[in-house]
This record gives sequence, structure tokens and C-alpha cells, in this order.
Amino acid sequence: MAVPAVVPIAHEPDHRTDTIGHYADGQFLATTTHALPDARGEIAARPFRLTIDGVLFGLVAEHHEAGDHEDDRAELLPDGLGFGAPWDGLYDT
Repeated sequence: MAVPAVVPIAHEPDHRTDTIGHYADGQFLATTTHALPDARGEIAARPFRLTIDGVLFGLVAEHHEAGDHEDDRAELLPDGLGFGAPWDGLYDT
């Protein structure tokens, strides 16, 4: 299954996506601080990539083929969170 145009990222309390939600001007994802302790709600992001000082940041779409197996995923970098079918917003590492 191909990476969708917009990848959902689920809010999971007490896990690595517990700092996502919405604020007045849009979506919010923080991996270093929890600025909005009462914020809830999932987000969705289009795949993107940006390199700063040699570090790749982004939600990078990937296609892997291994024999008769194909796997489309999106990787949130540099955090290393992988998203894939059924595209329900849950991640694996």
C-alpha cells in the first residue's frame, strides 16, 4: 500500500507521541518538551524532508522491496518513528 498524501500520527499518552496536538495556528509536535499538558488530538502531516547542519528532519516516504514482499512506510526523522499500513497513526520503532 502506497504512502498516503497525508500521514496520520496518533496521540498516544505516555509514549513517544504524547506531545502532539493542535494550537491556535495549526498542528504541533514536540519531542523535547511538553508545552501543552492538556492538549489532545491526533495530527496528520504531508511527507517532507529538510536537512539542517547535516541532520535530516522530516516525514520521509520509503518504498522497500524484498523478494515477493513490498513495504511502503513513512519514517519520522530524526526520531526514528515508522508509520505504515493500515495508516492508523500508530508507530513502530
